[in-house]
Amino acid sequence: IHGKGLFISVHMSRPQDGQPDVKIADAIVHEAVRRGVMLFPTSRGFIKCAPPLGIKPEAALEAVQVIRDCFLELKDSVVSQKQETENQ
Repeated sequence: IHGKGLFISVHMSRPQDGQPDVKIADAIVHEAVRRGVMLFPTSRGFIKCAPPLGIKPEAALEAVQVIRDCFLELKDSVVSQKQETENQ
């Protein structure tokens, strides 16, 4: 996680080889945006966020919870797909 001021960048990488995980990062961004959180897709494996300087703490916490939910749901989806593949 990198950030200066309120600009935050989360770098997603594949555990197998450390390369940027573009698919996962962009999926999280698109789902969070669909749920109302302003993020920026980069198609480079980054999740970028630049909230307004005057953001209220409650709004920031809500955004973090939405992003967390997106991570968890995507993780569950990936695990389910992997299990289905192994069972075939």
